[in-house]
Amino acid sequence: MRRNLSPDDLGDLLDLPILAIIAIRSLKDEILMSPVWHEWSDEGFSVITWARDIKSRQLSKNASSSIVVAEQVRPYRSIEVRGMATISQPNNSYEILRRIASRYLGDANGDTYTKDYEDNNVEIELIRIKPGTLRAWDFSDDGF
Repeated sequence: MRRNLSPDDLGDLLDLPILAIIAIRSLKDEILMSPVWHEWSDEGFSVITWARDIKSRQLSKNASSSIVVAEQVRPYRSIEVRGMATISQPNNSYEILRRIASRYLGDANGDTYTKDYEDNNVEIELIRIKPGTLRAWDFSDDGF
């Protein structure tokens, strides 16, 4: 197994429409894990969620979080980022949602998905997780 890789060492992994799993600590000190669409940009993960969703509510009380993206086929490239999440409502949040949705649904469906949010004035928030700790690995050099 190759360890201590950088995001660049993972090739196109972070461009693929693979669900990430975000882990946060609940008020009862339990771990809450949720599959999320994501975007890797500016050396961190972006996740869009509904305003006041359980993820953003919990993160506003305890910003400690982890997010992992793991490939389901060989060479099983993976990345985990642990850090402090920030929550915001940037002016371009619908554009971020459009980019992320288009990656998972295709351009036309991503536009339709985002337009539905915009037309219904759905408040959304941006969760950003930048690495405090970053672990990345793959099994490309294993001989099996």
